[in-house]
Amino acid sequence: MVLLKGDDYRSNSEADVALRDLLDLVSARKSIHPRSPPTRGGCLPDRKLRTNAQVQAFQDDKACECHTANDGYIDTLKAGEYKDSKCFECFRMSEQIFEYVDELAKQNPTLLTKEAISTTVQGKTIYAYKLTGGASKSKSLYFQSLLHAREWTAGSSNLYALSSMLDAIANKDQTAADSYNLYFVPIVNIDGYDISWNSNRLQRKNANEVDLNRNWPAAFNHCETEPNLPCHESFEQARN
Repeated sequence: MVLLKGDDYRSNSEADVALRDLLDLVSARKSIHPRSPPTRGGCLPDRKLRTNAQVQAFQDDKACECHTANDGYIDTLKAGEYKDSKCFECFRMSEQIFEYVDELAKQNPTLLTKEAISTTVQGKTIYAYKLTGGASKSKSLYFQSLLHAREWTAGSSNLYALSSMLDAIANKDQTAADSYNLYFVPIVNIDGYDISWNSNRLQRKNANEVDLNRNWPAAFNHCETEPNLPCHESFEQARN
């Protein structure tokens, strides 16, 4: 029996369910995420929701500790040294991410501009940051992250790439911005990302419980024979 490991683990064993419940009660320092996992329509309770209390409690402690130890980084940001900022010592909440990139834009007004490109189901604005060296180019490259809310490393990597590019420009190095407009969208799924910080660290979908990465013209979801149910992590809304 494997517990607390593997994304696709499922079990019908009453003993397994009872043991997981016991682990939740013994180990959790905070209440279980209040959303009850659906059990109808052929869906089993998601193990991730059962273990979320342990993950959330641990993450809250580590994030608080890291943020306290690495505070004040906005005031120390300097062109040519962005990628060495204490910002990258921790994972950052959405407001911290936007505060950081807004400061980069403020310090580099001729290079980096902020654009509102869409809104989420909760009405939050999705922002892109356009980086270009000199005049606007005829070709563009697009970088996005956090389509899946829980993939925090992707967001940090996106910010680090942007910071490194600005550092290279400050140091007079050649960059892709010499030939292309570069668009960086740090957080696509802002609603889901905020949920991953505030209540469900393992949130994958958006606030409407839709997997945004299953809604592209390309057939990203290759499991057409499986039922498309709202309780599934890869729910793509109604199929055409």
